[in-house]
Amino acid sequence: MSSRKLIKGILLILWCILIYSFSAANGTASQQLSDGILQRVGLLSLPYAGTLIRKLAHFLEYGVLALLAASFLEEFPLKENYRYAFLFAVLYAVGDELHQLFVAGRAGMWQDVLIDAAGALVFLLCLRHWKRN
Repeated sequence: MSSRKLIKGILLILWCILIYSFSAANGTASQQLSDGILQRVGLLSLPYAGTLIRKLAHFLEYGVLALLAASFLEEFPLKENYRYAFLFAVLYAVGDELHQLFVAGRAGMWQDVLIDAAGALVFLLCLRHWKRN
């Protein structure tokens, strides 16, 4: 295996671990993280800001996951790299939400899977557009 493949694989695995660690945090810790970010940018008092920051985090996390998966898959002779990267991101999102069913103060939500899938799709479409131009 080339060092390039290895580095891309390690980055993908590390990102998966990061997502998993965010999901493993109990509801209180997750809320404190969201509130801390909102407080730093001065938006804590806005209605629905907490929900917005958490949903934006889902979108961004899975967008990056899809990009890392696509980058890793580029190293293999596959024709459908973007589709496989998207499928990987969506399946990981489903697993992530199932995992949250077993974490105190958290809930697995199908709506979050849709947000995750949207993030993966948008990031992959941007990558495809960028590579074509």
